[in-house]
Amino acid sequence: KDKVYCKSKNLVEKAHNSSINKNDILNCLDKLKDTPYMIRNLDIDIDDNIFISLNGSTEEINKFSREGYELAINALSLLQKNKFENIGINWVANKYNCEDFEKIVKLAQSYDVKIINVIGLKPDSSNNLEAYPSFLQLHNLATTIQALENISNLSIYVEHCFTELKNIIATNTKSGDYARCNGGRYGYSINIDGDYMPCRHIPYTEQAQTTKEYWQTSEFLKTLRNSNNHKSEKCQLCNLNQVCDPCKALPYKLEHRLLQSHALCSSALKNQ
Repeated sequence: KDKVYCKSKNLVEKAHNSSINKNDILNCLDKLKDTPYMIRNLDIDIDDNIFISLNGSTEEINKFSREGYELAINALSLLQKNKFENIGINWVANKYNCEDFEKIVKLAQSYDVKIINVIGLKPDSSNNLEAYPSFLQLHNLATTIQALENISNLSIYVEHCFTELKNIIATNTKSGDYARCNGGRYGYSINIDGDYMPCRHIPYTEQAQTTKEYWQTSEFLKTLRNSNNHKSEKCQLCNLNQVCDPCKALPYKLEHRLLQSHALCSSALKNQ
């Protein structure tokens, strides 16, 4: 255990002193048996949010979309016990858990969670999106989130590429904060082989000698950045056409094209 712990601790400390996100390292360590031991003895200041993946307030709801409910609860308990101040939950919305969100919020409060990151469902390894929420479910979820937005000591953040939910909330609140795809525009990803990708959900890999070379010369990134000029007919008919910049991962995985929207986009269907 001590050998594994020393290697794990060394890894996190190196990340702490570099540009690597500490949360990414701790997410990797989540599967190691020594993680509780390491967290108790980790003598560095981690000021980033540490996110625990949890899709349901109960094991029954959580297991529809992911395993590890007990591990997630134990992690939250351990972080709370060790007085980590920036605990977060990554919650992926699907058709099985949208009605459970208010209970997730209550569970989060019981573990002193500071932020819930609401994430849109992406296709699985078989490009299956069967569990994508209906428009009615997303509308009700948006209403719930709006009702809970003023909860003390807890922030609810909807990721920018969660197209339909962002658009519903922006329309309801007139905030102007509509869906936005950040892939290849504000960030990129690197896979375990060292290949570059515009987003961890867009599996188009490229090689480059430097990040600058990839960022400035990739033809795929140029296409991605100009994808608003390649609008599908459904998007052209949608009244959110001028303000919505939807997720590109869904159409790329489902249709192998960088369309303006994916086939199941309820924003376009609802607003035609």
